[in-house]
Amino acid sequence: MASVTEPELCAQIENLVLGIHRRNRGSLTKLDFNLPLLAPVLGLDSLDLAEIVVEIERRFGVSPLESLRPPRTWLELRQRLQDALGQATNEPACSPGPRAGSPT
Repeated sequence: MASVTEPELCAQIENLVLGIHRRNRGSLTKLDFNLPLLAPVLGLDSLDLAEIVVEIERRFGVSPLESLRPPRTWLELRQRLQDALGQATNEPACSPGPRAGSPT
């Protein structure tokens, strides 16, 4: 896998999550990376999360879940993925997006 920048990684995760969110009839246009993986506002269930993880593994060849303590938020998932890819960064974290319940 070629090196991917932090903004590109954020965009790919966001596109995966929001694609499934919209398939489940959601209307968010931006992912708040501080949200828990299965936050009710996202409308995702455990099978949706499994689908996202499998797609991440397919794209990047690594799993963000291979740790003693699984990530709790999308930001933690992105950080674990970036660590697994061996890409330390000084770039700013993924933009948090709108807070749950705020207009999109």
